[in-house]
Amino acid sequence: MAGLETLKGSAEAVPELPALPPEEEEEAASLTAPAGVDRSPQRATIYWVVLVLLLGGAFVLRTSPWRTGPQFHTLLESVATILAFVAGALALVRFYSRKQATFLFIGTGFLATGLLDGYHTLITSPIAPIRAGAAPEDISAWSWTASRVFLSLFLFVSLLAWRQEARESGPNVHEKSVYVTALILTALNFAFFSVLPLRDAYYPQFMFSRPAEFLPAVFFAWAFVGYLAKGTWRKDAFEHWLLVSLLISVLANAAFMSSARVPYDAMYDAAHLLKITSYVAVLCGLMISVYLTFRSEAEALTAIRAEEQATPASAGTAPAADLLIAEARQALGTVCPTCGPREESGAVFCSDCGRPLAA
Repeated sequence: MAGLETLKGSAEAVPELPALPPEEEEEAASLTAPAGVDRSPQRATIYWVVLVLLLGGAFVLRTSPWRTGPQFHTLLESVATILAFVAGALALVRFYSRKQATFLFIGTGFLATGLLDGYHTLITSPIAPIRAGAAPEDISAWSWTASRVFLSLFLFVSLLAWRQEARESGPNVHEKSVYVTALILTALNFAFFSVLPLRDAYYPQFMFSRPAEFLPAVFFAWAFVGYLAKGTWRKDAFEHWLLVSLLISVLANAAFMSSARVPYDAMYDAAHLLKITSYVAVLCGLMISVYLTFRSEAEALTAIRAEEQATPASAGTAPAADLLIAEARQALGTVCPTCGPREESGAVFCSDCGRPLAA
């Protein structure tokens, strides 16, 4: 209980999160944790190691003479664009296999971020025409920041969506409204960089020469604290890797890109490499989550079919068939009306969507 109270205290640091009543907060935090081995010591150690290594790296690279060029930048952003599309598509596959609004917002956010990253790649590539009235370094900086703000917002909103599901005991988000909102915001980003004038992005007289980078860093940090307070990272592989990605994203913007003095310097390139690393971390978690989801469904179906085949033909009445299916499901675990058979025997609520389980 002491650990739960600590996590609940951390959640209060996240601004504007809609608060659940105390009894619902404790119930959601404890009963929605997936069954499995508690790996919190090892995973907490990973978070500290990532934090220390990246902060140390930012200190070392700050004075590095490293320089690359636009070709290397285009290569990095091309890789990031592909990874964002793959992560977005995989998150939506996970969403439609067992509907959870968290994966809907993560998937939509990454798909739209893929479009923004691709646009950033095109307008900053060596073959792109120079826009009149805007310095190339400002176009590059603001288009990068716009993509990061967009993704950080959607990841933060995915946390709010989980809290709403925990409050209402089930998903209550319309996919079309999420898709339309993301499409409108993406179109506005394209229009902004095509029409409106751009302010200076670099302020070399300041300690942090790109202060705008702290905006996405704040949203990434809020999402990190919120998912950490949620507590399911202790047993759930996806949320563990999501936390790794969020922590890397916070430092990529706040510690590295904010200190980039000119395009293609060491801090600039390191921030791009860290962005790619954060995408890979989310992909790792998504692949594990999708695998476990489909494995659980396959095991449930196999158990039900095995029980049906073992039933004598003379006993094939409808009530008997229903009884056999119920017994098979009970052997596998409890059943969620939204997500299907669950492995957490004896649980009261579903570890994915939070709805009450049926035996």
